Amino acid sequence: MIRRILANIIDLIVYITSAALGIYGAAQLNRYFDETFTLLILSQVCIIIVIPVLLQAPFWMIGSTIGKTFTFQVVVHEDGEKVDFFLMLVREFLLKIVSCYFVIFPMLFGQKGVHEVVTNTKTIIKPKIRRQIK
Repeated sequence: MIRRILANIIDLIVYITSAALGIYGAAQLNRYFDETFTLLILSQVCIIIVIPVLLQAPFWMIGSTIGKTFTFQVVVHEDGEKVDFFLMLVREFLLKIVSCYFVIFPMLFGQKGVHEVVTNTKTIIKPKIRRQIK
């Protein structure tokens, strides 16, 4: 339980920091335009979204996140099979970030998070680490 909470805190810090960098970068774009227009706003939103996704993408490809990697965890399907990039994108970005992390509240009470129920996944300790802990 503590590993999962710590992993989520690390991921949240990564998302907030990278979004702040995106906001800063988007603000720098504003200097080059006389007035704000739709294309500029869209590009700013894309920058703010793309930076966190790009930071996490290499970890999502292996069924993990930056926070889960630091806490030696991995995401798998309920049947133990590996998850793919798209499922991690849905689970970690669309469900967690878009919902402002409200989907993880059931975890605090020992239940599966909404993001796990929707994607039919679970978080486990990496198998090699599990053998060393025992």
